[in-house]
Amino acid sequence: MTYALKKWQLPDPPLELGENANGHVALLSKPEDFACLLLARLGQSGKTISKVTGLTGGQVSYRLRMANIQIRDYAKGNNWYARTVIHNVKKLAAKQLAIEVERIPEAHL
Repeated sequence: MTYALKKWQLPDPPLELGENANGHVALLSKPEDFACLLLARLGQSGKTISKVTGLTGGQVSYRLRMANIQIRDYAKGNNWYARTVIHNVKKLAAKQLAIEVERIPEAHL
């Protein structure tokens, strides 16, 4: 887990929902619920989401299933978040890669 995620502040959920009539957790009722869904949309692993939010692996899986979110969609580029990140980071990533390639000894190329 990166340092940035360790220090990541849980965002406030956009809605106050609490538990529904059946006693089931209402999505977005707590900051860790919202963070769970957001981190999954950004492609973080279930284990990382658990560490950052304090939810158990089962709680993370339940929330993702209820929200119909699949972490692998980010890796495949199948969601808005992945396309936005790629679009916004492409030039910066290309510059960084060029710097890294220049550092590789000629024998390895």
